[in-house]
Amino acid sequence: EQALAIAPNDPTILAAYAQAELRRFTFDPEASGSLAAERKGREAAEKALTLAPHLGEARAALASLQWVLGDPIACARALREAIRVAPSSTDVNELYGRLLLEAGEPQRGLTILTAAAALEPGMGFLAGDLIAGDLVRGKALMGDWSMFEAALEAAVNDARTTTLHVTLARLCMWRRDAAAAAVLRKLAETRSEERRVGKECRSR
Repeated sequence: EQALAIAPNDPTILAAYAQAELRRFTFDPEASGSLAAERKGREAAEKALTLAPHLGEARAALASLQWVLGDPIACARALREAIRVAPSSTDVNELYGRLLLEAGEPQRGLTILTAAAALEPGMGFLAGDLIAGDLVRGKALMGDWSMFEAALEAAVNDARTTTLHVTLARLCMWRRDAAAAAVLRKLAETRSEERRVGKECRSR
């Protein structure tokens, strides 16, 4: 928000802000906060596209929003246009690969996701990027759980709670892995307590 206040008409900053707010809309459990995040994220993405119609990040954010809202047709249409306009965008390709996984085409999805990861060297489990979770899930769908196990170990050693944890929890259910689920639950409880203590310290 500070960067946006300094440069309110910078399309790159607007797109980054839109992505952050729309992720809040997806993962924030508080309805009021989520609704506000959805509105601000949508407005920022739309403004970014008005200023820079070629911007893949903003197009991917709006397409992803349609998916979250339960409109796969609108999502597919928005994604198709995003691929046409910004075929080399990491965000666009990440969403494309993710939807291929959802559509039951894990091999194609993994190919796209691997290419998207190559566009952003340094992406990894500890980065907490959605693409890391998509790669883990894609491998699992193909019967290869080695990346899941590596991601679980990385999560234990990471001090943050990331979106990757959501994917890991989902895969625990698929695999019926009670031991891994217990590890994730303990991590979630620990992170929650740390946030509570931190909030109390800041309020003093």
